[in-house]
Amino acid sequence: MTTAKTIAELRELLARATPGPWFMDNGAGVSHRVWPYFHPLAATHRPRPFDKQNQADEQIANAALIVALRNAAPALLDHIAALEARALAAEKTRDEALAALGAPAPSRKELAECWHRHMRYKAITG
Repeated sequence: MTTAKTIAELRELLARATPGPWFMDNGAGVSHRVWPYFHPLAATHRPRPFDKQNQADEQIANAALIVALRNAAPALLDHIAALEARALAAEKTRDEALAALGAPAPSRKELAECWHRHMRYKAITG
């Protein structure tokens, strides 16, 4: 699960970055904010022979990925926050229901073990 600290760090990085939406130039001379030919954007394992065309193709793909992730980041972070809020509300509801029945709330370890058993059963039975 994404931690609150990680989300806060991502939101801070997002706030300091160039405002979106971002876009990429494919060489048509359009003003752009991501420069795919500037330098390698990521160290990668190269399963194919290295040449300038492969490097250029990879850098264009990297730039496109960065653009897409940058533009999606606010919505993704909001979605994560909403899901985590729903999970906390569901845990609270569960704990309240168990308390009303006089049963103890399960620990996170017990819940994780139950989930793993369920997933193994689901994998076996389809």
